[in-house]
Amino acid sequence: MKSKRADRIITKFLTIMAVTFVGTFLTADGVWSRSSTANYVYIPKKFPTIEIGAWGFIDKQGQYVINPQFNAGACFKNGLATVRYGEGTACNNKIVIDRKGNRVMPPDKVAGGDESHKIIAPPLLFMTTDVARLGEFLDGVAIRSVMTLRLVPGWGGWNGLLQPILLDEGQRFYLVDKSGTTIKELPGEPIGKKFSEGLLPVRIGSKIGFVDTKGDLVIKNQYDNALSFDGGLVWVAKNSGFTPVWGCVNRAGAIVIPCIYTTLREFHDERAFVTLLNKKQGFIDKAGHMVITQDLDTTYNDFSEDVATFETQYTHGFIDKSGKIICTLNCLHIGNFREGLCAVRTDKGVGFVDKRGKWVIQPKYRFASDFSEGLAAVCDFEEHQAKQQVEEVEALKKRALKQAMKIPVIYADIDYNPGREGHEN
Repeated sequence: MKSKRADRIITKFLTIMAVTFVGTFLTADGVWSRSSTANYVYIPKKFPTIEIGAWGFIDKQGQYVINPQFNAGACFKNGLATVRYGEGTACNNKIVIDRKGNRVMPPDKVAGGDESHKIIAPPLLFMTTDVARLGEFLDGVAIRSVMTLRLVPGWGGWNGLLQPILLDEGQRFYLVDKSGTTIKELPGEPIGKKFSEGLLPVRIGSKIGFVDTKGDLVIKNQYDNALSFDGGLVWVAKNSGFTPVWGCVNRAGAIVIPCIYTTLREFHDERAFVTLLNKKQGFIDKAGHMVITQDLDTTYNDFSEDVATFETQYTHGFIDKSGKIICTLNCLHIGNFREGLCAVRTDKGVGFVDKRGKWVIQPKYRFASDFSEGLAAVCDFEEHQAKQQVEEVEALKKRALKQAMKIPVIYADIDYNPGREGHEN
């Protein structure tokens, strides 16, 4: 009897010491944590997670076409948009909706892509298997990558015992048409996932060239880096010492703009932002002429719809393709033009202006995307505030529960956060 009583006393003493020095303990259904007043509070794991849930879609008059109901929104493409929807642990589920807000694709199908890339191990040691994956069709062809795997014995696992492992023996790449027929094996690894204007950069050995939709090499592999074709030109790079320098070639491989730029952005509306070796920056045209020189305190976005937006420490505004300032705005941040409207953030929220700088949709949204196919995803302040009120009620419930359940407990240590009121798992 005395032995049991002594064991209980020793256990209680060790518990107090452990709680004092460790602070936070994990139970099967919640977390015990030491507060700044040295009391012990219990926070259940199962409190519901309240997401924003206030995203909807508006038209160019600022009227809701799809009422606020989503956790996040994205731009429409081909009449469809991917949004986040759900509550609690499912708050990040993706669904695809149409322009009326109807669900057209469930969460488990949104990831898309070809399921053939799932790895299936060879049945026996030293045997091989091919894992194929088909890319997106463009210009009537797609790229099929085939990875060869071999099952071999190896060391690994938590116990360090001999077990089979998969060994990657390399990849091969093929062009296929829409019927699934193989056109030709590519001579190297594609740089990028699809064709652009009928040409695709591929790495052959250590250099990059370009193949056409028949798989034939039409621009010799001689570059160290390359982007995709746009408007008949493509940016390519050659290493110059430790710094790659960029220039442009046409579809015949002829140099149009010499390799003299250290950084660049792709052409938009026949303007590209570049940096020269002497650190001079600005926009060039497709002949390589510097048409707009950047001021030291000015940041330019890419051109869109013949207008580029700029930001300085004190002002924001728009310029035309000659660099002339169209208008200035008093705002916090400015986006790019899409479908004639530009998203602008002020201290009142996000709204949309036209190319004259006139407000078309007043700044009243917490967040907003660009317009796409006539619609923009927005998060309404009122909806967000309503959600915040719900969150405040839940926080009050948590605090009340903390005060009602100040009981110490014996469990293994898992997390130590001194000075915090609590820890929610």
